[in-house]
Amino acid sequence: MRCIAPCNQEEAVRLTTTPRLISWQTGLKPGDYFLSVVQDGAILYIEVMPEDKSEGRLHPRFRQARVYTEAIKEGALDIIDLHMADLPMTAHQFDLARTLGWPSQLVVMRALMGMAHPARA
Repeated sequence: MRCIAPCNQEEAVRLTTTPRLISWQTGLKPGDYFLSVVQDGAILYIEVMPEDKSEGRLHPRFRQARVYTEAIKEGALDIIDLHMADLPMTAHQFDLARTLGWPSQLVVMRALMGMAHPARA
């Protein structure tokens, strides 16, 4: 979903009633990595990309990103709500995930996160 400022009134109300972001989430910038575990249990590995400003600016809570999963190994461009950011990743951890084919099992993801120095939250 692309929320170009200013958002419509319904979107503005939703943005002001959702939980606040924490500092590492708001600090995500192009070249940073994080993962998200979505409701169905799928693990998304996400690389923050430079914002495409040709369609207007994104709301500060959103980032342009490339999303990788076990099913989408080449990644797909998307607009990501920072509330989806569950855990920051280092470049090394992200590269390990790529090498392992973007693992979808939580036990593999946990092991992967323990194989490298954890990103600071």
